[in-house]
Parts: sequence; structure tokens; C-alpha cells
Amino acid sequence: MGGPNFDSITWSPDTASIRSPFLAAVVIPTVLRASLTRAVRSVFRQNVQGRLQILLGIDRTDGDFGILSQLATECPNHCALTTLNLGYSTSIRNGSLYPAQTGGSLRTTLSFAANSRFVAYLDDDNWWDEDHLSSLLAEIQGNHWAFS
Repeated sequence: MGGPNFDSITWSPDTASIRSPFLAAVVIPTVLRASLTRAVRSVFRQNVQGRLQILLGIDRTDGDFGILSQLATECPNHCALTTLNLGYSTSIRNGSLYPAQTGGSLRTTLSFAANSRFVAYLDDDNWWDEDHLSSLLAEIQGNHWAFS
């Protein structure tokens, strides 16, 4: 009955370092579609000088939980990968309360859980060039927010 339960798991090559703040956090709401691998790998390849926290919020499961194990084995030393699966969708599209069509309240929830002063957002069907975060971090210096 059902698949594995990935409520909240953090993968990191250096588990002691997850307690200290990261250079940046990346929030990705997901339904576990196949394109998630491309999205997360694009974060793995960012050319930043510092550690990155990747927070995956599972809204519903259209895909296979195996994708998470695959990404965990690929997680590089400068990244930590955390998943949060509430077991239900928070999106109004799926009968819940929050109007965001994909992810409901997951962006907000994961933003508050981020262990960084800088939080960027990536959808699970998009990806970034290697210099996306470094450019964004350069732009936000001295400002309260930045976008690209």
C-alpha cells in the first residue's frame, strides 16, 4: 500500500555542516516529474563559492520516489538536499486551501525552513545556467531583494 515514506530527509556528504548557514537556499516545489532531475542537477552545477541548500517540497506524487534516491547519490560536497513530504497537497487545485496552483504553501513553508539569508526559487520543470545564482547573489548585495 503506497510507496516509501520520504517525509523529511536531508542528504549531504558532510552532515555536520548542515547546521551552519548556507550561502544560498533553493526552494523547489515538486510533483516528482521526470524533469526534476534536470532542475536539481542545474543547482548542483552552480559556479558559486559556498554551500547550497536545496529544499524539495513534494506537493503530490505524479512521479516516482526513486528520483530522490538518484539525486541523493549525485549530491556534490557543496550541497545538501532536503525533502519535505507532508503526505497531502496544500494547493487549492488539489482540494486544499492555498491558491498557488503548483505547490500550494510549500514555497512559503520551505522559505522559512531555509538555513540561509538568501532564498531562490526554481520550478521542477525549469533549470538554470551555471552562473544563475552567482549573478543573482552579486545583484542582491546592498539590496533587500533581487530577481532575474
